Amino acid sequence: VTSASNGTSILGRYAYIIYDEGGLLDMNVAGYPTVSTPAQFGRKGAVAYADLKVIPGISPTPAPVVTGLSLLSQTKFVNNIVGWRNFSSGAATGSLGTFASGATYSFASGTNYWSSLQSNTNGFLLTSNTSLNGNQSDRILGGRQQLIALLLRGMASTAADRANLQVALQYLGTFSREFNRPTWKPSTPAGATLPAYDYATLAKTPTPETSVAINRDLTAVRVSAGFTRSDGTPVNAGDPLLKNRFSLARLGGIGPAGPNATQNTTLVNAVLVPATAATIQRDFGLLWNSGLNHWDYVGGSGSTVQTTIKRLDQVAGENPPREPNFFELLKAVILSGSVGLGSGSGSTFVAAELKYYDTATSLSADYHIMQIGANIIDAWDSDNIPTFIGFKDPSSATVYEAAGIENVPYLNKIVFCPQIPTSTSLNQTADAWLVPSLWNPHQNGSASTITGNRVRIALTGSPTYTAGFTVGSTTYTSNAIVTFPTPTIDVSANGFMAPAPPQETGLTAPLTPPTGSVSSVGSPERFYGFHFVFTPPPNGSQVNKDNTDAAYPHFGTTSGNGNIELQVQLPDTSYKTYQKWNIAATLNPLSAKGVKNNGDWSNTNKLSDPEYVALDPRTLRFGVWGSDANGQGSTGNAKKNASYGAEDSVDQDKGKLEFINWSRPQGSSFTVTPSAPSDVSSADLSLYATNGTASNHYIDLDGVQRRGDWTTDVNGTGSKATIMYASAKTPPAGKYLDRPQILSGPFQSVAELGQVFRDQPWKTLSFTSATTGATGVSADAGLLDVFTLPGQPGQKRKLGSVLFSCISVFGASTKTPMAGPCRPPWAMIF
Repeated sequence: VTSASNGTSILGRYAYIIYDEGGLLDMNVAGYPTVSTPAQFGRKGAVAYADLKVIPGISPTPAPVVTGLSLLSQTKFVNNIVGWRNFSSGAATGSLGTFASGATYSFASGTNYWSSLQSNTNGFLLTSNTSLNGNQSDRILGGRQQLIALLLRGMASTAADRANLQVALQYLGTFSREFNRPTWKPSTPAGATLPAYDYATLAKTPTPETSVAINRDLTAVRVSAGFTRSDGTPVNAGDPLLKNRFSLARLGGIGPAGPNATQNTTLVNAVLVPATAATIQRDFGLLWNSGLNHWDYVGGSGSTVQTTIKRLDQVAGENPPREPNFFELLKAVILSGSVGLGSGSGSTFVAAELKYYDTATSLSADYHIMQIGANIIDAWDSDNIPTFIGFKDPSSATVYEAAGIENVPYLNKIVFCPQIPTSTSLNQTADAWLVPSLWNPHQNGSASTITGNRVRIALTGSPTYTAGFTVGSTTYTSNAIVTFPTPTIDVSANGFMAPAPPQETGLTAPLTPPTGSVSSVGSPERFYGFHFVFTPPPNGSQVNKDNTDAAYPHFGTTSGNGNIELQVQLPDTSYKTYQKWNIAATLNPLSAKGVKNNGDWSNTNKLSDPEYVALDPRTLRFGVWGSDANGQGSTGNAKKNASYGAEDSVDQDKGKLEFINWSRPQGSSFTVTPSAPSDVSSADLSLYATNGTASNHYIDLDGVQRRGDWTTDVNGTGSKATIMYASAKTPPAGKYLDRPQILSGPFQSVAELGQVFRDQPWKTLSFTSATTGATGVSADAGLLDVFTLPGQPGQKRKLGSVLFSCISVFGASTKTPMAGPCRPPWAMIF
């Protein structure tokens, strides 16, 4: 065109044919030697292990539309594709030939091909640099015409062969890849508080390139100076900060006692190598602290424990710049207003901690990100020992430890257990215990009789806890629980798939005799607890079921001087605390009421309220709440609580059980109906697990109400049908299979991040709707774009044009390492 305004100045014309190859199988990558073992091809994870035999035209399905190739020709087709393309890297022998000829490619094994994939760092954008094999190298298809010629002229022998291969060509292409570079940018979800949490606007204010928002347009973040990436490529000033997605395989380098150097997990100058202290700090910002048996978050350099996680603009502005680490990427793509919410500055049964509610600084949000990161690490590893990460409070010298969630029990509740004789049992005496109830809420928790990890329950600190029985104007008070030596109960990590205290027999029995002030409550429960000793013990004429007005634990006059801790045994046989309830309660906030006060002492079992319970035993983010038998409805309900209290969770409050009438979560983000704590007639805090109602719910800091994992029966109208129901009296029922799993192994799809606990009650990372409405946007969807897995360096993600037959190649010949339908093998193509 010589003039843009003169249509007659066109000198020539070109005709174009545009092919939409979105979702087609890239034949420069797809297919593997037919002699590969199930251990090699069964895990899938990459287009390279697509099963080409199931493609229509190669397969006789769907009949009678296609006849398909014979079994022998199917094998020749696959080996000819792989042998011609990967002759050197796959160690092929033979030559290309038609189906009728005797010539074909063959392989002694699939090991060379598998090894070449594991060491691939160029994303299949180049042919292999493996040395020549019989003076031949690998080859690449330059375009569709070469692919057509390879199939129709190089392999087909008959008209039927050509017809079948022409059908197959509908599903085959030569370029379905992209740059392995994240392109996510935030959207503003419906209901978000504006303008503070208008994520989309903040990401481009003042411009996408100069924004200092936490959640950025990832393509617009540019570096201020040059540096060298982990893959060895140089970066110039002004280049994008993010070139490649972060490979989750690097998680394998983080061990429970320092770097794990047993396998190649990271890159140094484009070479796969085992992790070292230097690469762990580069990739994760972590440095092993052998004195404290934990990782410290120190950032990109130095050894000082950090108080914040840097934003991407801060990383790009460093001198010299560097690639963002794992935690910085988490912070960049998880919507900032969806993290950091806690119960508030006032204590519940446990002490309030700044890490859960300090929104004046970035502490609560950044600590939340650290906890999610630790949970991802422990979902990947298989050691079943929590990963501990030190992160500092910016306003003090306190270093908090985030302990990753593992397949171990957590403290579900503390239950007061009084023993009250009848008025005629003059030879019996009143007694009392504080009984811990443990629970592993994951659906794949172990019930094996093999010991597994050892877990210790300990009462620590310097508490002055006593028990009391009130009879009229007289109070009988026990001695304080003796805390020297430290009272401990050692149990197996197995056996707590339903809430249960340690007991004399069965899977929850102590592995060794308990120490200190621990004893059994006796028949019929035979639970172990921390014993309140009365001197002398009141007999049946003084305290009995007919005259007792109340029974209660008294937590002293000083807040926070006692703890219930769960400790896990480390490989060196020492113990380390992975959960701690720092008890803030004082005096006797709740009591078990006697028959004169709408209670019931006539039940044969001794357990009775009060109890102090966590909505989700894995987190204290919303505190620990109190429930007692007072106001629970009929006397029969007090009796039910006496029978089931220590072996239940905050299940639906059907029948007026488990109503929370003390130390509810605090702050304007929490809605409780009715608002008065004394009125328990309709308040149902178990609904915080669903977070799907208007009456009892919470909103995140950005104003959005995001649902929990349990979304069935959100109004709590059913009985024993929630994700939480797990009574030890009956097999786990209800929505038990809706609970998340601990994968305890390398992910097979980035989508398996959706099994990771989000450190909010009954909520995992979510990639779907964030709210109860149809317009909600996920707070975590950016994780799918910023992370990748080995062998997935560049895949086309045009979902609208993906053919089902192109998806089915990933479901065929699949090795399933875990029972259940939670890990669809084709998820990795999304």
